[in-house]
Amino acid sequence: MLVYRNGHLDSSTSTNRNFTPYGGALVLGARLDSPQEFLKGEIDEFRIWSVARSQAEIQSTMHTGLCAPQPNLWAYWKFDESAGSTVFDYSGNGRDATLVNGASRAVSFAPLSAPGTLRLARTGPPQGSLTWAPGAGCLQSAPTVTGPWTAMPGATNGQAITTSPARQFFRTTQ
Repeated sequence: MLVYRNGHLDSSTSTNRNFTPYGGALVLGARLDSPQEFLKGEIDEFRIWSVARSQAEIQSTMHTGLCAPQPNLWAYWKFDESAGSTVFDYSGNGRDATLVNGASRAVSFAPLSAPGTLRLARTGPPQGSLTWAPGAGCLQSAPTVTGPWTAMPGATNGQAITTSPARQFFRTTQ
């Protein structure tokens, strides 16, 4: 098992075991055996994968948000919620988390890539090709510029799409 922190190998150990989803509570930021210890720091953008990823794969997405679903993404907590004790799981697997023991929220200074430009090139009625730069982000569409916005799961940069006869708006998000 390899553990990466901020895109760099932090620790490793050998095992011949396969990944088995844990049935009990997963605890982040604490050691609960004796003596109990708690993290004196912050956690942001925490992801768990059910497969080994290379350092290059980790570094290629560490400054961008991911769009669900992602193959083999077991859990994905952005810690973007503005209030409350629930931390939503963005992997699509429904593994929401709960802040406990006085954990609080802080403003994130994670260096995520800013949304860029989006371009729709009509390739024929009612077809188009959407491209965006930088090439990361989740594609959403809406009937009006104010929404409601709907995710377009699986949308990829440069993919051909079918547009509706009505007015349609697109945006990318992290």
